[in-house]
Amino acid sequence: MNTTDFYLNDEQTDVVTVQWEDEWAKTIVYRNKVKLGEIQDKDNLKMGQPLLSSDGKLLFIQLKEPFFGKPDLELLVDGNPYSYREPSTANKIHKIYNSILFIAAIYFFLGLQSIFKNSAEIDKSGFKYYSVIFGLIFLGLGLAFRYKKSLVAVVIMACIMLLDVILYLISIVQLDLMDMNLEGIIVRIAILALFVRGGYYIILQRKEDKVNSATTTIKVQDES
Repeated sequence: MNTTDFYLNDEQTDVVTVQWEDEWAKTIVYRNKVKLGEIQDKDNLKMGQPLLSSDGKLLFIQLKEPFFGKPDLELLVDGNPYSYREPSTANKIHKIYNSILFIAAIYFFLGLQSIFKNSAEIDKSGFKYYSVIFGLIFLGLGLAFRYKKSLVAVVIMACIMLLDVILYLISIVQLDLMDMNLEGIIVRIAILALFVRGGYYIILQRKEDKVNSATTTIKVQDES
């Protein structure tokens, strides 16, 4: 299940946790690990659901679906909009996934330009015919990263980026372009760091999934 947390105080000791299945099939709301209620489908979540906590606070959770952009949850506390939310691991993975798609598109199109258009700027940036292949690989592995939570996909992307750094350095030596700025290398190292961070989030998400699964099993056993 996907998870996001709303912290109600600066100390982050009072937290509303919202868990939902894919396509918002079922949403469960907790406050400080105490279940407040369930919302059975996406339509009900879009209409909004009021929930009363034990201290008398009225929470209102609603799914907002903008025309452009991804759906997002909105929380009202006693009618006041919630102002701070700690991004969940799932949200962080989604943001990195969007970055991977952007990187894949850049590699693909600049690689094509290096093939069909003789440009000194593209040559200096280190994009070659093989950048098209890298872009397609990033696209496929990015999908595996997002939807399969594949750590192997992250490792392969990091290795490809490391290879690209090496090829870029080789091109500098071969073309005797020592006057080139370091932006190309810096950007590639930043992308490599992004992949490493994505791998960390995948590991963290797997741990959270195990904890959530164990908690659900214990609750089912207690109820039975």
